[in-house]
Amino acid sequence: MNEMDMISNYKSLVSSLERQELNAAMNGPASPQIYGQLLAIYLLIHDLPNAKLLWKRIPNEIKQSNSEIQAVWNVGVKLFKRELSDIYALVDSVEWPLHLNNIMNCIKEATRNRMLNLIGKAYSSIRLDVVSSFLGYDETQTIEKIHTLGWQYDCETKFVTPKKMPNTMDDSSNATFDDLMIKLTELVSFLEN
Repeated sequence: MNEMDMISNYKSLVSSLERQELNAAMNGPASPQIYGQLLAIYLLIHDLPNAKLLWKRIPNEIKQSNSEIQAVWNVGVKLFKRELSDIYALVDSVEWPLHLNNIMNCIKEATRNRMLNLIGKAYSSIRLDVVSSFLGYDETQTIEKIHTLGWQYDCETKFVTPKKMPNTMDDSSNATFDDLMIKLTELVSFLEN
């Protein structure tokens, strides 16, 4: 299963998790597992506004007693600050519970693909060590990855010549923006009527 399929599968879980949170709210807070998964999926699909709102909704007792929710939020903070190259080590530094492990690894890979897309768009040539830093790989892994993409690498100068990545890499963030615009339009329409 490719990354886009996995993201689509997780995206389809959002409404179910939101319903579970809403149903649980009638009897008290939702379970830490629901909050953790929903927060992680919001980050995965790059729905940062909903991630922030969820973080504010999670009761402090749950935030303080569940280190994995705080760890998911720490990854989110890196996304908000656009410190994308810090995400890899942060994700790898935590022993994620089963309900979060795959989602967090998808966040890491989606971030890596976002970085590859940005490099392909922004650079005509770039030093290998900088690419390695952006991707969270060592130089050998970076060379292997860039060769699979058809990028050129000059061993003598240690410069990489990237190719523009296909637009499919950032479709999830565009879809999220489109979804937000639809919600905003519906809200304005509702308020006007």
